[in-house]
Amino acid sequence: MNSNNKDRSVIEIIIVLIVVSLIGGGLYYYLSKQMEVPEIIEKPTEEKEEITPPPEEELPKEEVPAEEKPVKKPVVQKCADETPADQCSINKPKYCENGNLIDKCSVCGCNLNQSCNPNGSCSLSKTQVNIMAYIQTGVSGVDETSYRDFIENINKLYFNNDLNIKFNIGGIIWYNRDQSCGTNFYNNDVIMCVGPDKGGYLGPPYYVVGANTNNPFGFSPTGVRAVSHELAHYLGFQDLYWLRSQEPLKTPSSSEIENDLMTDPYNAANVFGEHAKYVLNYNFERLRVGGSNSILYPRSRIASKLRINTGIPNQTCQIYTRERDYVQFNSKINTTPGLTKITDSFGNFQMNIVAGDPADNNFDIYYLDCNGNNFWINSLMTEDCFRQQGTGGGICNIRCLSPGNYCQFY
Repeated sequence: MNSNNKDRSVIEIIIVLIVVSLIGGGLYYYLSKQMEVPEIIEKPTEEKEEITPPPEEELPKEEVPAEEKPVKKPVVQKCADETPADQCSINKPKYCENGNLIDKCSVCGCNLNQSCNPNGSCSLSKTQVNIMAYIQTGVSGVDETSYRDFIENINKLYFNNDLNIKFNIGGIIWYNRDQSCGTNFYNNDVIMCVGPDKGGYLGPPYYVVGANTNNPFGFSPTGVRAVSHELAHYLGFQDLYWLRSQEPLKTPSSSEIENDLMTDPYNAANVFGEHAKYVLNYNFERLRVGGSNSILYPRSRIASKLRINTGIPNQTCQIYTRERDYVQFNSKINTTPGLTKITDSFGNFQMNIVAGDPADNNFDIYYLDCNGNNFWINSLMTEDCFRQQGTGGGICNIRCLSPGNYCQFY
């Protein structure tokens, strides 16, 4: 009995274990299924057709007026005195440059009786020639008032000839008929002796001129021209009547020589010619800077040698000098040649300046006879040479190509 019960108990235990196993396995399977994440299968996306919207109709744009920009006006820079830029002020020699007034007399010039300096400024000209006048008493029509008017008329003549110079009366001393003209300058530049039979010019270093009160001179227009002529000698220019010669060897006609105040002051139509004006203006500047002692007279301006071209090689040329006629105030060509020269293969020859007479170291005119070809040379050609070279004492080139006429400086 007991053995049967034991067997049955074992079987029951086995059955219970089997049931428990089955229940446990089923529960495990159930639970695992519940916890499993289902696989999501993505369906392929259908390609959608891109629908392009119809173009929008462009509405016309309203024209917006551009903002008007103000036109920039050029700024005209002015100087303190209201002078526009790059222009001369009314106050010479001022010039407006970059808003500043500067001295620029080379462009704007100077006032009357002022000279232009190299630095652009102006200064009072020393071209005021101060005259120490000695006037004889008892001469009809001659008094201080008439003498001052006389000097003022000389100033007008120079001014009308484009010569910026002023003659000033530095002092007046009266002397009697039985006395001589004074010799004391009293720090003036020129002595002027005024009275009957006074006249002419006593050259440097004395600077004495005469004012003849006899007819037709006096303080008349003829007297004004005559004394203007003499004062031009003080300022360094020579007489031109020596450049005219007498027959039979008479110089060719020259309008400058015939019509120059330095040839004939008695002709009312005569004026200072081109060469005279150049020399006078040149010496005005020297006078302003260095005073009377700086004036260059003809002997300082003349060339030392002439190089003459005739254009004909191997040609014999005879040079005739002159003598001055102090009665007729012209020249006479000497009858015998002073020099004989032969041209080289280029038609040139060279010669020293030869004085016409021992008392004068300046030449006036030469007459050349080159195998029958005649030429004339005068001192104005050496003035041209000085004008170009700026100095005297050098070699002056002269060309003689037109027989019977004046040669030319070149």
